[in-house]
Amino acid sequence: MILKFADDIKSSQKSSQKSSQKTTQKTTQKTTRKTTRKTSEKIINLIKENKFITRKELAQKLKITEDGVKYQLNKLKQQSIIKRIGPAKGGHWEIISTQDET
Repeated sequence: MILKFADDIKSSQKSSQKSSQKTTQKTTQKTTRKTTRKTSEKIINLIKENKFITRKELAQKLKITEDGVKYQLNKLKQQSIIKRIGPAKGGHWEIISTQDET
């Protein structure tokens, strides 16, 4: 009887942990999507202000890493929201569409 009770407690704890992990994952995913969207919007606004802005300047203004900026720019390019015109040095960004339109 005592062993059965101990097994029930362990089972309940495992179930509770799994449920907690799933809730945490969902919350983290929602937060990440919101943060990513806000960052994308900020990048678009900065490009509107200065189409010649560099990744380094974007990183400094957004207070994120240059790799973070690169990731965001690639996502925006994949979504056909922005594109790069000209070479890496001396080129500029062009906004094709806004996220509201997509």
